[in-house]
Amino acid sequence: MNIIEELYHGNIHTNEKCFSRSSHYTKFVAIVSENEEKITEFLQALPNSEQEQHLLSQMMNAQSEINLFEGREKFIEGFRLGARFVLDTFVVPQQSVIRDIE
Repeated sequence: MNIIEELYHGNIHTNEKCFSRSSHYTKFVAIVSENEEKITEFLQALPNSEQEQHLLSQMMNAQSEINLFEGREKFIEGFRLGARFVLDTFVVPQQSVIRDIE
């Protein structure tokens, strides 16, 4: 199957990637998760902190949406850049000062 058929049949999943447990990404995810948990526990221990807990939840959800948006936009830009490379490589006439030896 070629890449277009793979895409059509749903066999390409660019958003399903695994990260090594020792990677920088995984370490930063752990830091964010641990700190979110600590802040949540702190807020839950305070009397009448429902509003603050809600604000934290809203902030974390908004940050997730921002991350999704940025990821999608970077993917689109990368795809377009790749298409430009293909176009430049195969479609646009080559106008190089260096020629093949004949």
